[in-house]
Amino acid sequence: MPGEPSVPNVNGETETMEKYGRESHETSGLGTACVGVSSSALDLRGTSIHSGTLSCAGTQRNKTMKKLMIAASAALLATVGLCIESANVVGYQTKAVGKNLSQQVCTFDQIGVTGGALDIQKLLPVDGEGNEVSGEVTVQFISPLGVLLTSYTYYEAGGYDDGYAAGWYDDDGELTTYSFDSSEAFLVYSGTACNFQYSGEVNMAETDVPFGKNLSVQANIRPTTVDIQTVIPVDDEDAEISGDVTIQFLTSLGALQTSYTYYETGGYDEGYAAGWYDDNGELAQYSFAPGEGFMVYAGTTGYLRFPEL
Repeated sequence: MPGEPSVPNVNGETETMEKYGRESHETSGLGTACVGVSSSALDLRGTSIHSGTLSCAGTQRNKTMKKLMIAASAALLATVGLCIESANVVGYQTKAVGKNLSQQVCTFDQIGVTGGALDIQKLLPVDGEGNEVSGEVTVQFISPLGVLLTSYTYYEAGGYDDGYAAGWYDDDGELTTYSFDSSEAFLVYSGTACNFQYSGEVNMAETDVPFGKNLSVQANIRPTTVDIQTVIPVDDEDAEISGDVTIQFLTSLGALQTSYTYYETGGYDEGYAAGWYDDNGELAQYSFAPGEGFMVYAGTTGYLRFPEL
């Protein structure tokens, strides 16, 4: 891969990836998803990922109309572990956040908000007992050029200062009104292991998540596992991008792990199938965990196309 990109460490300093060395990729331990559907809520608890990466914003595009699933779609939903009892499907998720550095994404769209934007104040960090984690969890977003943006820290009521409401505060002590796209990944610095709780609408449609040229960070936008071979990099003309898009994972300490590059049919070598290949020329056999983050190195702009659920 030409050149080693530089990234900010947990102290906000810039360091090269080469410093950390490389190691083989290991699947993170996942919690057990528990599903329980009422007339208004879909429960998808326990999904987790501990992946330390950078994150990059982008606005997703749906290639097909977003679908609020109905009883006729129950068979499809059963294949991804979801159940349906009403036409208004919303989700509630408790997502594990590891200690130190991790990268997260919210896998649901906020209901009633144009474009699926999520109000950061709807994101609640809690411990294993469901109590708010105050003053120990900070989130930070990164621009498409890799620049660190404003960070926000969560405080319980009175935690920031006497009389202050609970919520996410910026570095100036202001309660933020920041909203972000549901596909937008972000950095989390946490002094303790905890969980993020949030709710929203399950996006079942085929969806394209944009990535920029050079370095960006993306994530599995689904609240379920996704086979890497079903996620296809495409350009504005819907053509596959071959040999020019590589994804790579990081540990919570910033160490690089196995990378995968996408090639169209015959693109890796004559007679080879289309798909993501590892550094040894093997077709990858890997599934993204719900919300799992990863780095993207690309020689061009494009989209990661997630299949319809």
